[in-house]
Amino acid sequence: MDQFGVTHGQGWIRRCQSALRSSKYLLNISVLLSIAFMVFVYSIKGNWLQRGVSTSSVNPIPESGWYEAEPVSGNNDGRRTEEHGGVHEYRAERTMNTRTLVQLMADQSASPTFSLLANVTQHRKGLPNYYIHGLRSGMGEDYAKCNIAFVHLHKAGGTTTKALFRKARRKARMNEVKMSNRVTTSEFDRFLQKGRTPKPTLFWGGFSFGICDVLHKRPCSYMTVLRNPYDRIISSYFFCFTKYSSRLCGPVRPKDVSITAWAIHQGSHFFNLVLVHPDTCRNDSSSDEYVKLYQDHTKDIIQYVHRHEDTCWFRQKALHKEALTKEQRRALLHYILDNLENWFAVIGMLEDYRVSLELFGEAYQMNFTAEYSVPLNTGGARVKEEDTTIKQMKIDLLNSAEVREALYEDIMIYEKALEIMKLQKEEYSRIKNIG
Repeated sequence: MDQFGVTHGQGWIRRCQSALRSSKYLLNISVLLSIAFMVFVYSIKGNWLQRGVSTSSVNPIPESGWYEAEPVSGNNDGRRTEEHGGVHEYRAERTMNTRTLVQLMADQSASPTFSLLANVTQHRKGLPNYYIHGLRSGMGEDYAKCNIAFVHLHKAGGTTTKALFRKARRKARMNEVKMSNRVTTSEFDRFLQKGRTPKPTLFWGGFSFGICDVLHKRPCSYMTVLRNPYDRIISSYFFCFTKYSSRLCGPVRPKDVSITAWAIHQGSHFFNLVLVHPDTCRNDSSSDEYVKLYQDHTKDIIQYVHRHEDTCWFRQKALHKEALTKEQRRALLHYILDNLENWFAVIGMLEDYRVSLELFGEAYQMNFTAEYSVPLNTGGARVKEEDTTIKQMKIDLLNSAEVREALYEDIMIYEKALEIMKLQKEEYSRIKNIG
């Protein structure tokens, strides 16, 4: 190319560069104006949402309104004054710089307790949710012949559910294994050695989660019934008020503490049940040292008595509080939320109990509604209390940031379960309409 061509070529390049700078300048202005417009729109939308939007009739189960059922003192419209986001809060938290379970496991400084729990949690086995995944995957028949593990959440309709399942179990000629505080470890050890059940078996109790990990040959599934965490705390308070000798109450008597202290003591009970490890329940468990540490750290809030300090659920809670960081607990929670529908064949809700029984029946091909008449273990002490006392208790719980933190994991799990319940009901309705 001659000099003319080079010169003009260079001039063309300079003009292109100048034009490009001009276009970039105009583009930047356009982008800035667009961003400003979006911020303006979303700020209006955010203010509109904060003023309160009625739930659409298409969605009968609101994502994050269940804890707003009772009016809060100092708030005329009956809504929460705290910024409680429910599932929205969970989703927002996931966008923050929170490390995942896998990332935290790679941390060399992670405690052995966390590494063990994280590893076990990542390798859970069991049939997925019947309505969301099972039917679509062609596994529907597996649920009618599988082992069933009922994860019994204290004061969430568990006694009634257990009774109904045991009746159905006898009709179906299934075996039965109790997974309670005293026998959990020995039963895990027994089935770890056997690796199978001779025929379909019903496992029931608060410490049954994880049994499917050691069973082979026959399909295995989990089911449970959940309840509004605040209501469950109040119910357990009244239950233990009259039956404080129960191991479910742990080393605390309700008559010695306030309802908020009781909630902190109970904590996120279901979260702990899903993370249960049988070694925690051994009589020679080293987790006892964590129990002492936890009691020492909370003695200014909770008045303890020398009773049932070795109960498995309390050991488990103390272990999680003392041996895990908040970031580790959150990572475990996020993993649980992402996998609830993969771990539980059916999730029932106490607030929608009869429908829950229909969902269980359809999945396992058993008739539970025919046996259901009157709920068991409803708590006579609570019936005698004034309704205003119950309402005040709920207000006290809702207004406590410490309680919110103590129940945080169970609140998030309950919110996620509401979403799952909605999907289960939709698929169940579709099945019935086809039939």
